Amino acid sequence: MKSVFVNRKKRSREEIIASILFSARQGSTKTGIMYSNYLSFSQLNKYLGYGLKAKIIFQNGDGKFFTTSKGLEFLECFEQVHNIENDAIAKRKLLNDILDTQRGEY
Repeated sequence: MKSVFVNRKKRSREEIIASILFSARQGSTKTGIMYSNYLSFSQLNKYLGYGLKAKIIFQNGDGKFFTTSKGLEFLECFEQVHNIENDAIAKRKLLNDILDTQRGEY
């Protein structure tokens, strides 16, 4: 999953959680989640602990992590917010472009 905010250097907590949930939809190991989401081991443990506590992710007996139905609901909401934010950014850019083209006419 690509970062939502291209002009920012740091990912938000929600972006990191969403990317972990996205990775775990079909089941993934701890190492797989860590590498596919560019997380350190301590970051991984922090976010997996949070996800397990919130019941948005679970670990099966084989040690694989899976996204729960609550986690899938989180992903849906995250995508909706992402789309709204991207739409707002695009409209802000359009407003600025309109103003920039109008500056020479005054």
